[in-house]
Amino acid sequence: MAADVALLEDVASGAPPALRLYRWERPALSLGRFQPDEDVDAEACRRLGVEVVRRPTGGRALLHGSDLTYALAVPRPHGASVDALYAHLARGLVAGLARLGVEAGVGTASGPGGPACVTTARGADLQVGGRKLCGSAQVHRGARRSSTGRSC
Repeated sequence: MAADVALLEDVASGAPPALRLYRWERPALSLGRFQPDEDVDAEACRRLGVEVVRRPTGGRALLHGSDLTYALAVPRPHGASVDALYAHLARGLVAGLARLGVEAGVGTASGPGGPACVTTARGADLQVGGRKLCGSAQVHRGARRSSTGRSC
């Protein structure tokens, strides 16, 4: 997650937009920026060799293993809302997945979710066959900078 934060800070300082794709070397549980530590059984994670990390973005816990994770750092267009940024990102992800033969749609679930990220698709989260495939979350730095990233 430190590399994602560094990418964001670079773009916020004037570097060009950047996309980082990565996989996890070993299982890890990433917690959203504001998620309480009490949502995690830290002893079970230690016993099972699962590292617990905190994302700079919001959202709920996500167990990483063989997933592909992305971090995108871009200047936020003047006047663009958070919802507009989510919609723009979702359109790009849906189009990219379609080129791979995967028919995805944007999640529309509402209401409370549990501490696990994969239980509900919202915002720019993508679904395939009624199941969540990809999550997206944002964090903003400065007046016009944003970073979006999560796992697909």
